[in-house]
Amino acid sequence: MIAFQLRKHGHIHSQSIKRIKHLEKELQAAALINQTLGKRLIATETEDKRLEALIAELQEFGKTDLFQQKTFKQASKMAQLGASEDELRRSCDLSQGEAELLRHLNQSEPAGVH
Repeated sequence: MIAFQLRKHGHIHSQSIKRIKHLEKELQAAALINQTLGKRLIATETEDKRLEALIAELQEFGKTDLFQQKTFKQASKMAQLGASEDELRRSCDLSQGEAELLRHLNQSEPAGVH
């Protein structure tokens, strides 16, 4: 009877060890999944921050673009009034080509057109 009990407990012990090893493998797999998800979350947060910065930059560019539109309108008016290319470049921070183009466009337009 004792031998039977020992075999029974030995079998239960063996099954318990197998179950523990199986649970250890599952725990290691879960830890690996958590680690992978953590890395993906960090990458997603990094990409989110990059995209937020890009959006802010684009919004700032839009504001700058509006400023440039006003600057070109002012330069166009100055060119209509006879400002030289040098005056346009200095007053409106235009390149040589931009100043030449504005002078050319505004000299060839009939008075009162805009």
